Amino acid sequence: MLRARNGVQYVAGQRPPRVEPTPRELVWRQDKVRLWRYRSDTVRYHPPVLLFLGLVSRSFVLDLLPGNSFVARLRDAGFDVFLVDWGEPDELEAENTFETYALDYLPRAIAAARQEADAAEITLLAYCMGAMFGLAMLASRRRSQVRSLVMLAPPVDFDAMSGLMAPLRDGSLLPDDLIDERGLVPADVVRRFFQVRKPTSDVTQYVSLWQNLWNDQALEAQAAMARWLRDHLPFPGAAFRQIVQTFLRENALAADGLRLRGRRVSLGDIEVPTLSVIAERDDIVPPAASCGLPGLLAPGRCQEIRIPAGHVGLVVGGTAAKRTMPAITGWLEQHSDKGVR
Repeated sequence: MLRARNGVQYVAGQRPPRVEPTPRELVWRQDKVRLWRYRSDTVRYHPPVLLFLGLVSRSFVLDLLPGNSFVARLRDAGFDVFLVDWGEPDELEAENTFETYALDYLPRAIAAARQEADAAEITLLAYCMGAMFGLAMLASRRRSQVRSLVMLAPPVDFDAMSGLMAPLRDGSLLPDDLIDERGLVPADVVRRFFQVRKPTSDVTQYVSLWQNLWNDQALEAQAAMARWLRDHLPFPGAAFRQIVQTFLRENALAADGLRLRGRRVSLGDIEVPTLSVIAERDDIVPPAASCGLPGLLAPGRCQEIRIPAGHVGLVVGGTAAKRTMPAITGWLEQHSDKGVR
């Protein structure tokens, strides 16, 4: 009976998951970019922590469900938490480049968060492609007001990335083959890229869904995960062309040959304490694509931690709660000032 009731409601869309459950306040905006603050009366560590992802996933993945929220766990550990939401691009953002996000929006969001929190510095916490933005910004700025940097599954060595990227790397598939008349890579193309990694994933999800239809809590978690895995964002065409050429074909990060707006920058100039968190079972950013980072930054600045998880399990679920978050919060405590303001 429960399966029948919940199944009908699920199919009819009458029980959408309660994503982004953590109370927040919009404190800054520019164009489609939003900066959210998750206020807390129990902030024990400073400076504030600013979270951000890349451009293909919606920011709710870091605030997925009640009891399964990366943001809430970080806030409850005593940190003042901010999150950058890049927004959903349309034709107006089609010409946005990699630098638009790494060198324009991100520094402005940092300045806004510092002003809002009355803080001289800030800590950055970036997931996946977001780590590329953080690295690029820090490499290009000697004075960034960043205390430390935490990266989850940072893509650095693109020669070690998924074989699905081979057609774009060798030129048999051109970036413009995937860009539509609006100047964007459509969200459906992004979704199919991730889906083709595991062609049977939909079948597996439906089997799991049927097994858990009687369980309201499990059903909501299943619906939230399904939304994450299917609800991708369009990709600005200019940034996509640039990422294919600069990162995928030239492997500019690993080769220490990154150029931003015509100027060469080096990861070796990044001197802030850095934590790289690697998911050992990651099939999107394999460990081999991340493990060379300590050798690219200033000597002795980067610590590496490996978590027995996949790309998704690194930030949501039991492993994230038991392994990822304690590792991150423990490191952040060591690189933060303690005390209530």
